[in-house]
Amino acid sequence: MELQYSTRDLARAAVIAAAYAALAWISNFFGLAFPAIQFRLSEALCVLPCRDRKAAIPGLAVGCLITNLLSPYGLLDLVVGTLATLLAAVWSGRCRSAWTAAVPPVVCNAVIVGAMLAWESTGFSAAFAGLFAYNALTVGIGEAAVCFLLGVPLLRALAKRFFCVSLSAQDLCQAGYIGLMLALEHYNAEQGAEFITYAMPWALGEMKKALRQADDFTGAQRFGRQVSRELRRLSASLGREPRIEELAQACHASPSDVVCALEAGYTPMSLDEPAQSTGRTLLDALAGGVSIDEQKLDIRLALMRLPIQQRNLIILRYVREHTQKETAKIMGVSQSQISRIERQALDALRKWLI
Repeated sequence: MELQYSTRDLARAAVIAAAYAALAWISNFFGLAFPAIQFRLSEALCVLPCRDRKAAIPGLAVGCLITNLLSPYGLLDLVVGTLATLLAAVWSGRCRSAWTAAVPPVVCNAVIVGAMLAWESTGFSAAFAGLFAYNALTVGIGEAAVCFLLGVPLLRALAKRFFCVSLSAQDLCQAGYIGLMLALEHYNAEQGAEFITYAMPWALGEMKKALRQADDFTGAQRFGRQVSRELRRLSASLGREPRIEELAQACHASPSDVVCALEAGYTPMSLDEPAQSTGRTLLDALAGGVSIDEQKLDIRLALMRLPIQQRNLIILRYVREHTQKETAKIMGVSQSQISRIERQALDALRKWLI
């Protein structure tokens, strides 16, 4: 089946490629990337296709290609090494768990890179088989250490951290892409730093910022649910709807925070947009021919002062745009009662707002 790539897919792939290259170059700096027992930190990313095939497979392949530009084995490693990573990524993309996703990079690198190193040293001579077995073992040991000791915990941490908040992996990678674009705008080659070294803090900074914002949003959702629970509990125990101060005390929060949480549960309304069912705006209904100072109008706070039945009616009539007949059916009362409750609600709002 042909894969269709969006801009977000390409952005995620670019972030993965940049991360792979950066980690590989760090490993190369410490002499870990190209010896017989290779301990490339970047190989920990080879388990990512298990979660994101569309971005991780091309991202890992491109990242490996960039990394192998520094390989002492030249064009041979550029082609064969990249092929090994690509095959492993495709295979890992078919795996269902982190543990099984770590197997393909170990096998592919042990076999393909092990054979490449043996051929580079002896060609297809009598010594090839023994040297191949030795290289396959050493390359496999290094790859297994990175994939299982770093890659599996990394994938689990990513799943726990990134997939349990209201932020998708696509949005997270998009944040990293924005960071790379910002780094490109501010990068000055004359300062002597390589672009990848300069860009990584920018990308990581934007990703952390996106995560903080997602955490804040998730915390607001949790507080909103707490307010709703306390509202129901207090309404049942008091026999009436609690005042804002009572609700704030029960939630151990300030009245303004409670009001904001309650407001978040309602669809935003426009005061000057006519409802389709009546052709009247809520502002018209409140005015009743009297001039209203819109600067002093805070309709949402006023709605919170209404009894819950009147508040729901106003929302159904002027936000959800239901007719009186439809509203009566939803609320389980007669249309004449709806008309009476609506008048009472509008009178109360008018009293508070005019």
